[in-house]
Amino acid sequence: MKLSRNVQHVALLMMVLLLIFAVSASSAARVKPRVIATTDGEIDDLSTMVRFLLYSCDYDVAAIIQNNSRFQKNGHSKDKASELVKGKKGPWFPVMIDAYKGLVPQLREHNPDYPSAEYLMSVMRIGNENRNDLYVAPQYMQTKNTEGEKFIIDILLDDDPRPVHIGCWGGSNTVASALWRLKFTGEYTKEQFEKAAAKVRIYCISGTRMGAVNGSRIMSRKRRFLKLGAGGTRGTMAAVAGEETRTIHRRL
Repeated sequence: MKLSRNVQHVALLMMVLLLIFAVSASSAARVKPRVIATTDGEIDDLSTMVRFLLYSCDYDVAAIIQNNSRFQKNGHSKDKASELVKGKKGPWFPVMIDAYKGLVPQLREHNPDYPSAEYLMSVMRIGNENRNDLYVAPQYMQTKNTEGEKFIIDILLDDDPRPVHIGCWGGSNTVASALWRLKFTGEYTKEQFEKAAAKVRIYCISGTRMGAVNGSRIMSRKRRFLKLGAGGTRGTMAAVAGEETRTIHRRL
């Protein structure tokens, strides 16, 4: 039996509506990844931060940690504003976020999920910027238990079950020190360490810029906790959970 043209149109419309509903439901069910960015404030990182903020509607910014690196030995948490505004003195981060704040209304016209400037300022912490700690293992660092380190630990131990993706744009000494403190100092239980290890995912843009390759020195006698690997044109480092060591290969 042939269906009338009207019935065919109704059936087609229902199919389109079901498809829209399915896509909407899938989008609503999407879980955003949690992200921590660590930066040394060099000009390339300032450029990366612009892109990071423009994509911040797609992930939850858990923290932004400022630390030093092999090439920026003293870090830049207190300067570099002049890189963003000619003649401007002082720290670059508030200047960057103030510029972002002016764009938030326009950005939210395209996606309402952009975080507020106030929120981004609230999750920024200063990590280790001591140049003497670049080429030593965490237990021998002169500067320990920084606000950045403590914030990383708090995030890894909170009740949010999602993985925490830590992007080490500059050095990784603050991340390494946080993981070392969780495992070796006795301040945290084995269960707390395993909880943190199960959540953490670490990506270093280059193994040669990791600051003493501190990540690779977080190890127990039985197994390595972090492993370096090459992915595409950039080095990557992956933190592992359980008794296995995994290297995440990613072409960037």
